Amino acid sequence: MERFDSLTHALDAYITRPNTPYAVMINGCWGVGKTHFLFNSLFPNHQSCVFHYLSLYGLKSAHEIRQQIDQKLSSTPSSSALKQVVCLDDLERWHGDIDYCLSYVNQLVEHQNCKCILIGNLQELTSDNITAFSCAQEKTIRYVYQFSPPMKEILDIAMKLVEYRSLASRRFIRSIIKAHAETLLRFLTSISMRNIRVITEAMQLYDVIYRHHAGALKASQGLAFTYFMSLFSVIVLAKRSSLEVSERKKLLEDDHESNKGFKFLSEVGYFDKELSVRLNSESRTLLDTMFYRLDKISLRGICSIVKNGYYQKDDFEGEFSQWIDEKHYEVYLDREQYYELENEAALTVFQQALDSFITRREVTNPVTLLLLAERTVEDIANGAVDYDPVLFRKLVVETVDKLYENGEMETVELNLFDLAGERFRNCKSIYNYIIKRNNDRMVIVSNNEKTGFWQKLGEKQEPLESLIDRFLPKSVLCEFVNNEEVFECLESLNNSQLNRLVNWFTDGLVNSECCENSVEIKNVTDLSRLLIRKHGYSVGIRANHFRRLAQVLNSSRIIEKAG
Repeated sequence: MERFDSLTHALDAYITRPNTPYAVMINGCWGVGKTHFLFNSLFPNHQSCVFHYLSLYGLKSAHEIRQQIDQKLSSTPSSSALKQVVCLDDLERWHGDIDYCLSYVNQLVEHQNCKCILIGNLQELTSDNITAFSCAQEKTIRYVYQFSPPMKEILDIAMKLVEYRSLASRRFIRSIIKAHAETLLRFLTSISMRNIRVITEAMQLYDVIYRHHAGALKASQGLAFTYFMSLFSVIVLAKRSSLEVSERKKLLEDDHESNKGFKFLSEVGYFDKELSVRLNSESRTLLDTMFYRLDKISLRGICSIVKNGYYQKDDFEGEFSQWIDEKHYEVYLDREQYYELENEAALTVFQQALDSFITRREVTNPVTLLLLAERTVEDIANGAVDYDPVLFRKLVVETVDKLYENGEMETVELNLFDLAGERFRNCKSIYNYIIKRNNDRMVIVSNNEKTGFWQKLGEKQEPLESLIDRFLPKSVLCEFVNNEEVFECLESLNNSQLNRLVNWFTDGLVNSECCENSVEIKNVTDLSRLLIRKHGYSVGIRANHFRRLAQVLNSSRIIEKAG
């Protein structure tokens, strides 16, 4: 049972003192554990008292308080020698005139000889209520005690409040938190998070996820903890950060997989040099933590369970596909776990990590490779490992070249990890080299994605909807392809798809300017004639779609623009 000695002694003295015609108050931030302290540390220590607890949330008249308190007091026999202690919680959520509330408190302590303990968060009082409270403080509320338990106590309380689905889940969650307690406590301190409810909510949702994916989470405890940190960061960002409502919605609903979060981070101003009101240092820390391991951790399931409050199987499909076995480099990337190893064991892990990503080239994600490079260069500089830094940089560059030359390196967006040069400050030259190689690859991939519409359509490489979302009608018509092949692609579509395609061409061509290349325009004219020859004299919905498309392609605006 948690016990906060100084506050406990003060309240013990107040409760046991015979003549106290005044009230006292426990002041503290929301969710920090004030009510938990009352029920678990204060009340059990005073068996000679009767405690009457009442939340002021939503009440707005002294009559409402009096009615409820009198009912509680009347339930105690008049002959009872037990002391009456009234605890009025949520003072800042009182909806009426605070003068009425405090005058009733004064009546309780002066005329009914009750002990009265107020509980609330004075920082959340309105300016008018602060003035009224200050006036009442001299007469009615003699002492205000600050409730600010150590962060470790807050974490301990949160872990005890979780309703674990199984003993196995309880053991696992508590074990990874215990193993990474210092990291988590520093993180909570850095984002000023002292709200037990939020911490408990994160553990509660994690417990649900563990129930469905225990095997994957147990396979890599380092990643399992990082996964918890990402989940926690999303909860705080979505519900308690300074981000705007629309930004919080995008956080939970956008697809962060395809662009590694870069689009979202750009929209919220993450890459701006100056901090803003909505994107303060705490929000930046949360975003850093949320997107830290997108090479291994998908955010789709996390965002789904935070948004909905319950587990949806489809949203977690493939969530842990990269977690098959815990690699040696995963242990090395887990700084706290690695630094707790003995020298010999740490040397073994380091050597195995080097063999994995330098010798065997098993790390094909450039982000993971950068994280490993940064950790290694930092450890070399700090003397944690004995390795030649010049040789290491040379080997990393050779590894990167081999991976790109063999087509083995994954293509991902790396801009996210620039972080104003802070994340990779120890291996800037390696970072710049990988950025250049990756950007060159991105250009090639981008160019490939902008061509081959008809080939992809004919070979059913992508759904029609995906293609028309990615391509522009005028760029499609500028592709030099055999008209017979284009016609075969069109014939392979059903009527619904044809209708969608014709509408797409109409919006993109008739209502906008077309390409300025006479050779391609001749092909467009020839295609239009081919469609008329094949379907111009047929009857039916399908024939109508082809005639409409021919009309769009043969539009005078297109030909005039070409001339």
